[in-house]
Amino acid sequence: MDGNKDNDDGISGGGKNNSRRLLVAALVSAALLTGAAFAAAQPGLFFLARPAEAAQHTATRANGSGGASAVSPMETVSLDGVTVSFGVQPETVHAFDRATIRVEIADAESGAPLSHVDWAIIVKNPAGEEVYKTSTSHTHLGVHEFSYAFLEPGRNTVSVQIASLGPEMMGMDVPKEAQTRIFKSGDPMRSPEVDETFFFGSRSHDFVVDVAGQGGVKELASDNGAKVELELSTNPLNIVAGQPTTLVFNVRDAATGKNIMHPDALVSIKQGRFLHSASAPAGSPMMPMSGAYHGHTGEMALTTVFPAPGVYAIRAEVNSLPVSDIQFGHVKAEYRILVSENGGGGGGKAADNGTSNNNNSGNDDDDDNDNTGRVSILGQAAPYYAPASITVKKGQPVTFVNDDFVIHTATSTDAAPQDAEPAATGLFDTGILAHGEEKAVTFDQEGTYNYFCQVHPYMRGTVTVTG
Repeated sequence: MDGNKDNDDGISGGGKNNSRRLLVAALVSAALLTGAAFAAAQPGLFFLARPAEAAQHTATRANGSGGASAVSPMETVSLDGVTVSFGVQPETVHAFDRATIRVEIADAESGAPLSHVDWAIIVKNPAGEEVYKTSTSHTHLGVHEFSYAFLEPGRNTVSVQIASLGPEMMGMDVPKEAQTRIFKSGDPMRSPEVDETFFFGSRSHDFVVDVAGQGGVKELASDNGAKVELELSTNPLNIVAGQPTTLVFNVRDAATGKNIMHPDALVSIKQGRFLHSASAPAGSPMMPMSGAYHGHTGEMALTTVFPAPGVYAIRAEVNSLPVSDIQFGHVKAEYRILVSENGGGGGGKAADNGTSNNNNSGNDDDDDNDNTGRVSILGQAAPYYAPASITVKKGQPVTFVNDDFVIHTATSTDAAPQDAEPAATGLFDTGILAHGEEKAVTFDQEGTYNYFCQVHPYMRGTVTVTG
């Protein structure tokens, strides 16, 4: 018997290779049968045969309310005979929240998906470091989908590399059921017989995912049926253990996007069983009675230091008051945030709140650090403005910069600093300044000008203008 030839029984010589081929074919057939059975139960699966309909798909908000949320449109690139489409759900991706990434590959000429494709997916953080990689992914119907939680806000990159499967691999014949084909038939069982093969080699492309800070927006259904948006943002974006972090809540009407005036919020921060901080119990079915965060303009902020790295749960219970312009009742939400040990790629230094600019002399030798004419709005704790009293020359502008995390104004008043009920005079007004916004006011006449915040009238400051 010649050991280099197959006999009729297929036992000697090439029998081992034949057995291997049969095993591969059996596995492929099983996979195709499974796919066909799944497709029969999931009629929407074969929309892939109609690429124009695959550009959008339904997403659900992270809060589990079941409401539809916007999905980013698929970004499509043409790569020498094939098209690759890339999409992320939800439309706005926040750090540490899980996002679903969907990549589709199709024949550029017909638009039909390509079956049996190998993939390598690499995710790089804003610093260009690899933070996720798979080089052994394979798809049967032209779609690769997976979930990933981006840990760092900023410009993240998803590198997509695809390769076709030809008729031979490692000196072995690849069964036709496992070769890359143009999936025009839409039927996995008929595809090996009727769909043409397409061995395109390999292609690659980098897609960008701009990741926002931790927190995000949740649309909530209240106990009286109203729809409310509750947003949590953080400063800094990358939270570092042992460094100050400000949490900002914003309450809006989901239908209009308008801030809801005068909500109250009870907030707790917890890591595992460790309760870091918590508001007092509500004490009343209508409103908190023993202390709550209050948002005159819909914004509420708190600053804290997270003692250790890890995952923290931020729980907020928000209610409207009889004085609120929209009576939404009660809503509650929980956010999970990641506190790092060293700040990662985004750095952990908290924003400067302007407290170092308490001089008004303007005689700093370094022009870059000359803060003459700059007033930092610090917020609702004394001294409110820094400097609280500033002296400038006639004609010199004073720039008011909101370094707090809720809105404020600097508005002229005739009331003395100790007057509890100041009224605006109309001489100057910065208008509402959100965090980071600024407004310059120029004083052309000598004198002393008192001012206050129209949102928080007890916040008081003075500008003295000399000749």
